Amino acid sequence: MSNFHSPVEEKRERNLRKEDQTESTQPGKKEILSIPKAMTDYITDVCGVVQQVASVVQKGFFHFLEIASFKCFLISQNVMKTNKVKKILSHPDYRKSIIGYFVSNARSQKDFQETQKKIVKNSNMTHSEKDLYF
Repeated sequence: MSNFHSPVEEKRERNLRKEDQTESTQPGKKEILSIPKAMTDYITDVCGVVQQVASVVQKGFFHFLEIASFKCFLISQNVMKTNKVKKILSHPDYRKSIIGYFVSNARSQKDFQETQKKIVKNSNMTHSEKDLYF
């Protein structure tokens, strides 16, 4: 973006703000605004940058979440071995148990209904036949 901008303005339409509405205002009424072109260009460019930064932050968050989950798994394995637990969980089973705990805890706090249990009629069915019962 340069320091020089032409004084061109764009007309934009937006919903009428609640502060500007009166009792006689029709619902969904729109108003026309004049916005400098430099402002709309800046907003468009900044939104693209913010979106890129957000995707990088999100990837980093899930990466560190995965690392933390794996370290917790390693610690739990060591604890299970020292306590001589008969069945030590594999990493996928550990992740499922952690996710199940967090989901059930969130549901109990927010009063969400439980999802229906999956029913598999016969373990000899092909994968496409099992999909019919999910």
